Amino acid sequence: MPPSPLPAAPTFDPVAPPTDAVPVTTPDPGRGTALETLRDWYRAARDLGHDPLHLEHIKQLGLSAKHMNGNGLALTPTLEQAMAQDLAHYQTLQRRGAYVAQASQAILSALGQTQGSETQFRGKVYELKQTADRLTVRRVTPQPQTILEMAQGKIQRTVVTVEDCQRFQRFVQRLAADRVPTPTVVGLER
Repeated sequence: MPPSPLPAAPTFDPVAPPTDAVPVTTPDPGRGTALETLRDWYRAARDLGHDPLHLEHIKQLGLSAKHMNGNGLALTPTLEQAMAQDLAHYQTLQRRGAYVAQASQAILSALGQTQGSETQFRGKVYELKQTADRLTVRRVTPQPQTILEMAQGKIQRTVVTVEDCQRFQRFVQRLAADRVPTPTVVGLER
């Protein structure tokens, strides 16, 4: 029985646009900032590496919005601009994270080892773990770091770099090439 075909290598240009090329849009000033938008902003600011004081400020804004029972929170134009920039820059990280998640699925389906409800793969540089509703990708060298966490199909944390995308792309391409069946000569007589 031939091996099951590996899903096609995900197509993705791992070279993300420079951050200054990301369009910046501001939220509609007439409406308040919803709690979910503040949560997204916090996640973006955290993954983009903003300082703890900035994160705490966003957290406090979220608590204020929560106390307003979802009526939204009016932000100053400066904060609106900061939020819009962070969310726009975060889109690049999310695209990279989505690519690595897709590539991880291909790797796990081809090489993953299942133990109970968890499927995992450990390579030289990355460790992949998946359960029914969670995917975790860790870079294990040179310094251990979780670069992607997904829960129920949604990115929870991503710090995936262009280099990470390139490595995953090369690995998936190599894996697909290794799994291409070699042509055999059948039915030829001498």
